[in-house]
Amino acid sequence: MKHHKIKLLTYHRDKIFSPVRRQLDFVKLILNSSKILLTPLPDIRGKESNCYLELRISKMSRLFFFDKDKHFSVHYPFNVEKNNEMVISCPILNITLDSKIISETISISKEFEKNNSSLINTYLSIDSEEWKVNPLDDAFSLFEWLLTTEASYIRYDYDKKNEKGEFHPLHHLDINFSQRGAYKIGLEQSMPAPHFVDMLDITKECFFIRLNE
Repeated sequence: MKHHKIKLLTYHRDKIFSPVRRQLDFVKLILNSSKILLTPLPDIRGKESNCYLELRISKMSRLFFFDKDKHFSVHYPFNVEKNNEMVISCPILNITLDSKIISETISISKEFEKNNSSLINTYLSIDSEEWKVNPLDDAFSLFEWLLTTEASYIRYDYDKKNEKGEFHPLHHLDINFSQRGAYKIGLEQSMPAPHFVDMLDITKECFFIRLNE
């Protein structure tokens, strides 16, 4: 298993723990997380941290994010190798990610949002002369591909503010993020971070939902 654990700085936390409600939010999350993974930071494996990112790749490939009352996880769609330094790649597109291409793709995501989620208008909004100086073909390919990548989003919440009996349990799992596709599974107690990871690890035994009779 490939396992990388990184403490999130306050600057990182604000970006990483922004609500994920659309595919575009997932794209930004993957790009910002990849940028963090490529940035040398102290390894906190074995130390306590209230807010951190964890990448686990085995038969599954997932990013995990942990804060005091919230854990969430998404599919991580890239290959990762680490010898002397971290190398992140997208074999399907034959692209190796670095800070430059990630920053370019984040800029495209912002233009996409400004242009009402239209890829054609986003493409046309970029000055052709600028494109000649700084080609963005790889960044555009990466952005389009991420827009169609399955997010596999799941979140554990301790939500005292919005608790409403069995309609919105204090402890629950939120599965999916779109308004019409998301749903909750109530939990009778809190779910510690290790249990959340084990639940999603397909190399471990399954967790069971016990139905009320």
